[in-house]
This record gives sequence, structure tokens and C-alpha cells, in this order.
Amino acid sequence: YDVLKSILIDIEDKDFKTNSGVSIKSILRGTLSRFEFLRNKSGYIKHGGSTITMQLSRSLFIPSNQNKYRRKITEILLSLWLNNQFKKDEILKLYIASVRYERGILGLSNAIKYFFGELKEKELTNEESFFLVERLSNITSTVNWQRIEHLTSRTNVEFDKEKLKEIYQ
Repeated sequence: YDVLKSILIDIEDKDFKTNSGVSIKSILRGTLSRFEFLRNKSGYIKHGGSTITMQLSRSLFIPSNQNKYRRKITEILLSLWLNNQFKKDEILKLYIASVRYERGILGLSNAIKYFFGELKEKELTNEESFFLVERLSNITSTVNWQRIEHLTSRTNVEFDKEKLKEIYQ
């Protein structure tokens, strides 16, 4: 699933391989993207500021009903710890195997079965890989073509737009 990993890093955390598990730049960008005026001015879409490691720590250790500020501080501290305990490739594998791809669908194997049927010896196309990454970063589970276009522009992976549309339909 090298293409999926590449798309994931391109879209979710471009500095994943070099950051400490936390990115102040991403947190600030995520905070600024909450304001519609700034989103329109900068061309950002509304998104969070968490790195892949921060998202993993939240998925594994932090209850969703916790106060959002306390949760973010805990997420930062756990991310620094995870980054010191595991290699980047291990963090990426844990993330892919455990995060939510859609409401109630946790982990890559469950996501492949849910969206594409058979799992055994499944080789994902570039379009299927993008779709899965977009689903895990899409907390509303809706299809927004403006968002999809924006996300496809953030990766160097080539897509067949028609095949991508077929998957979403």
C-alpha cells in the first residue's frame, strides 16, 4: 500500500517523516482555517491541525467526549511520546491499521472490505487509495467535490478523474 501511504502523507502531514510528532505550523494553519474569512483569503479548506502522529494518539488513547482543549494538550504530549517510542514507518502502519475511515469503519482492512468487497490479495488503484485517504480525513462522511479537487491537487500521485468519480458514485 505504498501509494496509499504516499497520498496519506501528502494530504495529512507533508512533514511527517521529519517532524517530532507535532507541528506548530499545522496547528496554527488548522486554527486559522476555522475562520471563513481567512479560508477564503488563503484558499484553505476547513481542516484540523493534527499531524499523523497526533491523529494516531487521539484515535488510540483519547476519548472523544473529553474537553477539546484538554484533548489537544494530551494529544500533543502523547504524540511526542509516540514519536520517541516508534519509528516513523511503525507509526504510519499503526495509523493506517487503526483510524476511522468512515462512521464505524476502523482500520484499513475493514475499510477495504466495506468499500470494495474482497480483501484477499487486494491491490489498491491510485483512485481507491485516494478515496480511502479522503474518507479518513472526512469527518462528515459527505462528498464535496470542491474538497476532493483541493485534496487531489495536494499530492503528486496521478489519478484518472473518471475512475475517481465512479468510486464516489
